[in-house]
Amino acid sequence: MRITFFPFWVHVAATTIRSAYDDVKSSSSKVVMVSMDGFRWDYYGNTSTPNLDYFNERGVQAHHLINAFTTVTFPNHWTLVTGAWQETHGIVSNEMWDPNLGERFFMNTTKSDWSVQFFQEAEPIWGTTSRLGIKSVCINWVGCDKVVQGLRPTYNYPYNQSLGFHERVNKLIDVMVEDQNVRLGLLYFEEPDHSGHQYGPGTEETLTAVRRVDSAIGVLRNRIGEIQGGVNVILTSDHGMAWATNPGINLADGVDPNMVNITTTGPVAHIWPHDARQAESIRASLEEAGAGHMTCYLRQGIPERWHYKANDRIPPVVCVCDEGWHTYLGDQFHGLGDHGYDNRLSDMWPVFIAAGPQIKRSPWVQHPFDSVHVFAIIATALGIPESEWPPNNASLAEVTAFLLFSKAA
Repeated sequence: MRITFFPFWVHVAATTIRSAYDDVKSSSSKVVMVSMDGFRWDYYGNTSTPNLDYFNERGVQAHHLINAFTTVTFPNHWTLVTGAWQETHGIVSNEMWDPNLGERFFMNTTKSDWSVQFFQEAEPIWGTTSRLGIKSVCINWVGCDKVVQGLRPTYNYPYNQSLGFHERVNKLIDVMVEDQNVRLGLLYFEEPDHSGHQYGPGTEETLTAVRRVDSAIGVLRNRIGEIQGGVNVILTSDHGMAWATNPGINLADGVDPNMVNITTTGPVAHIWPHDARQAESIRASLEEAGAGHMTCYLRQGIPERWHYKANDRIPPVVCVCDEGWHTYLGDQFHGLGDHGYDNRLSDMWPVFIAAGPQIKRSPWVQHPFDSVHVFAIIATALGIPESEWPPNNASLAEVTAFLLFSKAA
């Protein structure tokens, strides 16, 4: 018989890990996060929102959330659930090219069998909870229909725009009531983004959409008591909205389309030169075509504050428009509102409200913070220690003002 003596530190480490795992599983705290697409920070307070008010009065509000660049839907929803910058999690645009996969990703694709490859660079919060034996439900959230690093939500409902807002909330509550072991719920609404694009930000039509979303939050307010255990509610968004009525910038005025592969247009353009040696001349020519309304960067020259260069899906040339402008190739943009611009522009900032047993209750509006740190709030509210977090960019130190404790139980 062979007897092996393990060092004491191995025993201690194993005991600590097992203890943390047991603590997480035994915790009863729950989190429901709702994303209201395109809900700009200053929409809140500009129209009647009694249900958002209800949660704000019982919790805490950030002045605004600082979303990740680029300020568009898929990348920012993936940042919210991974705690990672776009260069880290790899979803760098609603439409993008991966030179290693040799594939192009489209936001509205139905080819989930291949698009899942784009989501494998970071673990979402439902992957973290699954590893720890915590059940989750996900309705219409970006990526929740994908198996990411071998894991997916316990209950997942792929994107279905025809599902009404009230119906979505009721479905989420029903799941969490029927299976009281579900401790994480994620829910997505398309508004007020759709109205903001069509009618412009802050218009009566867009504020009507805000009230429609608030009505759905009212269903959550009225039924949340049916869920056993303390429920922490996070109400937030992916981006804001700006007026975009300026003439567009035709990329063909700056480069021969036959010399490049243009995979993204709009406020941000992705340009892949066929000949890498021509990247600088193409960059300069495109910037000149922008006539002072667009800055074009070589990838290595992209500002550090955007955390938007260290990924192969970011092209050799990236052009970023001034607020209100956009690029096009072929068809022009026909809406009145748009987003995707520099994340230090206030029109791009989302709302953030949270309430619950693990959330501080404060009459004061708290400091803004980067959206990568929302992961830290979710994980801490669920009792998940930092030692169990996946590699990401989230920091608990950045959000202690929002939590009743700064260390996961």
